[in-house]
Amino acid sequence: LSRQSSIFAKNFMKRLFNQPINTLQSRSIHELIFSITTGINSIVVGVIGILVNAFSDLILLLIIFVGLIIYDPIIAISTLLLFTTIATILYLQMHNKAKKLGIENSRLTILHTSKLYEILNTYREALVKNRRQYYVDSIGDIRYEMSSIQAEISFMPNIGKYVVETTI
Repeated sequence: LSRQSSIFAKNFMKRLFNQPINTLQSRSIHELIFSITTGINSIVVGVIGILVNAFSDLILLLIIFVGLIIYDPIIAISTLLLFTTIATILYLQMHNKAKKLGIENSRLTILHTSKLYEILNTYREALVKNRRQYYVDSIGDIRYEMSSIQAEISFMPNIGKYVVETTI
C-alpha cells in the first residue's frame, strides 16, 4: 500500500500542477504540502488498508453465517439481525466522530507545519524580538492537541471490537 501511495501522490501532483495558477493559489502552501504527503498517505494506507481488513472480516462472517444456517436457521437469522443492528448503531455513532477528528487532525497538522516553517524562516527575527519561547509554547500546545486527537483516532477501531465481544 505504501508503494500505491507514492504512485497516487505522483498522479495527484501531476493533476494538481496542471491546474490554473488561481486554483493553486486558493490554498495555502502548507495545505498543498499536506495534501500531497500526509493526506494521500492517510487515504491510501489508512482507508484502503481498513477496507481490505473489513472485506476479509466480512468473508469470514459469511462463512460462519452459512455454517450456522445449516446448523440452526433460527439462531442464524436472529444473530444476523442482532449484529446488523449493532453494526448500524456503531456506524452512525462513530462515522461523524471520525470525520470530525480527521478534519481537526488535518487542521492541526497544517497549523503545526505552518508554525514550524514560520519560526525556521524568521529565526533571526524571533531571536532579536525574543519570541522563541512563544513559538516553543505555541508549537507545543498544537502538538499536545494533536496527540489527544491521534489517541482518540487510534482507539476508535477498538470500540467496535469491544462492543461486539461484549455482545457475544
